[in-house]
Amino acid sequence: VYDRRHDGRTLTLVLRDGIMLDLETGTTWEALSGEALTGAHEGDSLRRLATMTATPSDFDTFWPGGVLWGRSEADGTSGQ
Repeated sequence: VYDRRHDGRTLTLVLRDGIMLDLETGTTWEALSGEALTGAHEGDSLRRLATMTATPSDFDTFWPGGVLWGRSEADGTSGQ
């Protein structure tokens, strides 16, 4: 997970095939490393944000009543 703010701007990033495209400058960013591959910011890196990976049951333990996006009615939930 990366901070979309870079070089004084908030970037709009679109993910396709492991590459993020910055709609403001046309820069392409590698999704795993956050490094700019081509464009105005080539060679720069996006700042990583602290994240946590959790299973749905861990999520329920840490954030009771929280909404987990992407859950389906098949697992008994109605997330966003």
